[in-house]
Amino acid sequence: MRDELETFTREVAGLSSAQKMERLVADFLPFEQDAAWQLYGATWQLALHNDAYAEFVEAIMQAWSERVRDIIEEGVGNGTFRECDPSRTTRQLISLLSGYDEFLGVRPSAEKCAMVEADIADFIQRFIYKA
Repeated sequence: MRDELETFTREVAGLSSAQKMERLVADFLPFEQDAAWQLYGATWQLALHNDAYAEFVEAIMQAWSERVRDIIEEGVGNGTFRECDPSRTTRQLISLLSGYDEFLGVRPSAEKCAMVEADIADFIQRFIYKA
């Protein structure tokens, strides 16, 4: 799980803030129930009942939050994203993505995926990108 964050960080290093945001959304959501998605789901379930797993999950979530906040701060700094409280916007975006992650986790379909992609794009356009 930490490897995914390191891989993401490495792969987006040379991209623009907008491209990083697009890649984040694409990488975050389970448009298919692959092994990684199943591993995350199982680990989250274990975290509900085991302190060691809970600490692990919180550390992973914190690391991803920091990366998302970095992208938002970069975009604000270079004028791509609107002025905002980067920490609050990070929490809002991650909550939105996590909610759609749950939604897609039950019988994902092309229709659901298209709707989710459109909803998230609308949110990002309205609340993150500069008008």
